[in-house]
Amino acid sequence: MTGEKIEVVGICYVTMEVHGHRVEEVPLYVVQGNGPALFGRDWLHFAKFDWKNLAVNHLHSGILKTSKLEELLRKYGVRKDAKPIFYKARTVPYAIRDAVNAELKRLELDGIIEKVDYSEWAAPIVPVSKDNGSIRICGNFKVTINRYVENPEHPMPNPDELYQRLNGGKTFSKLDLSQAYQQVELDEESRKYVTINTPLGLYRYTRLPYGVSAAPQLFQSLMDQVLQGVPCGCNIDDISLTGRTEAEHLHNLEKVLERFHINGLKLDASPKGLGAVLSHITSNGERPIAYASRMLTPTERNYYSQIEREGLAIIFGLRKFHQYLYGRKFTLITDNKSLSYILGPRKGIPVLAAVRIQRWAIQLAAYDYDIELLVSSDNGNADALSRLPLPDCDSDASDKLVNWTQEATAFNMHQVNSLPVTAKSVARETLHDAVLARTLYYTRNGWPDSEDIAQELKTFHSRQREFSIEEGCLLWGAWVVIPSRYRIQILEELHGGHPGIVRMKGLARLHVWWPNIEKDIENTVQGCSACQATQPMPTRAEGNPWKWPSGPWKRVHVDFAGPFLGQMYLIMIDAYSKWPEVDPMKSVTTMNTIEIMRQVFAQHGVCVELVSDNGRVLH
Repeated sequence: MTGEKIEVVGICYVTMEVHGHRVEEVPLYVVQGNGPALFGRDWLHFAKFDWKNLAVNHLHSGILKTSKLEELLRKYGVRKDAKPIFYKARTVPYAIRDAVNAELKRLELDGIIEKVDYSEWAAPIVPVSKDNGSIRICGNFKVTINRYVENPEHPMPNPDELYQRLNGGKTFSKLDLSQAYQQVELDEESRKYVTINTPLGLYRYTRLPYGVSAAPQLFQSLMDQVLQGVPCGCNIDDISLTGRTEAEHLHNLEKVLERFHINGLKLDASPKGLGAVLSHITSNGERPIAYASRMLTPTERNYYSQIEREGLAIIFGLRKFHQYLYGRKFTLITDNKSLSYILGPRKGIPVLAAVRIQRWAIQLAAYDYDIELLVSSDNGNADALSRLPLPDCDSDASDKLVNWTQEATAFNMHQVNSLPVTAKSVARETLHDAVLARTLYYTRNGWPDSEDIAQELKTFHSRQREFSIEEGCLLWGAWVVIPSRYRIQILEELHGGHPGIVRMKGLARLHVWWPNIEKDIENTVQGCSACQATQPMPTRAEGNPWKWPSGPWKRVHVDFAGPFLGQMYLIMIDAYSKWPEVDPMKSVTTMNTIEIMRQVFAQHGVCVELVSDNGRVLH
């Protein structure tokens, strides 16, 4: 008891039911603040609990069904005396300018920011380098909107509170939300206040941005609502949970993930290392023999695609445990569905797979194995090692692994360097290409489900297993994916000497690819007057004229004409005399056609041969 007075906003009367006992008109007090609901003594008086046998079976709490913070933003909005402040864009250093522009394009493609032509508010941006070499864009809102924001008084958890919630636990999990603030949608009215001025123009956030002073409290309030009633500790986007037993720990973890799924929140699964576990089956179940892990190199983190990193983990495990596995039948377990298909022992080496994966498939052919797909939740031992890798693990084995992939890297670089544009130019324009920038991002970080893919990315999604990255350039199999800016230049290079459609396609298949490239080659050749002038003339088709009939009314041609003046006409022409019979028809039916022909044949006689176009009425 603190003696602090609680201001009552109002009171309402509700119906309470406990163990089938229904009580009408129970008072429910509404007070100021964001604290948990309290079960008061007046309710205990009505409830009549059996305290000796009391157990909580289900605790139903209000879950925020949407990620929008409209109600909170209305309550903790901008002061009425706020005056718009506009800052011009700051100069971005040359070394990170391409990375900043690429991040802005990614944010726009993902719907986190949207382009605007005019705004009364504008804050400069502050690029922040992350550990993996990428860039995070933050708005410097302290010079604009932060001075006018009414910050919510929501309590932030301190370490003592978090430790108390984890007290008594035996096993622990720590979850991290991906792009935490940016999973929260802003209402339309609030977006104008979080406009940023960038080298690419004005953008405004559609999601809660980093740099707004109220963001931590708003997000913590949201997370407290989402995780209400779940035994875990939450500090903004870091969630820690435990259990006194492994079963209780997994149960708590499942409840947290279920809440995330309901509210559309996503976890951060960015790779940091490789992990492998060698185990065997005993009478007591699966038991580990050895573990291995290591950090990914900067090149592997930045330029390997998601599927290549998954394949790299498999090859790393094979190299590490080669002395145990070679010459024995074993089962290779992975949680990557694409790899279970590509590297299957009964599958041929895919022609269009990434070059590194082709090399690894060749190496795997020396082993006798079956491959098994296991969902990520059941592959926790290897997954944990990859997320908490050793800083260095068996450098000799790692060197052998790197040497094995050098041939693939050299081949990829040869493909890129054989182009009439430089690799650096292709990489830069790939980041500026709206479709390829997103394809590059998904290739590096993993593709979403097909139903979540935009229409313009469907072509790339169907080839997701076959993409790789080399020096920032996207490759499909052994072909460099050309950004839209250089496609005309590549077509002109292929068209040099006017080799024709077939040879141009053959040259293109050696080096480059983009969607509809073959159609673009055909249009290039068909639009070239020199190519058309030297085009070989098509073989002249032999005529097939009708034989001249031996007399009148031997062969009659029949068809319909119209509509003309509101009706159709049945036309019958004698092939010998060219005599026409034209009869109007208000309704074109088989019966009406038979009746007219019967009258014509009664007048001129029945013809020997009747010719038509086999129309529906004449069929």
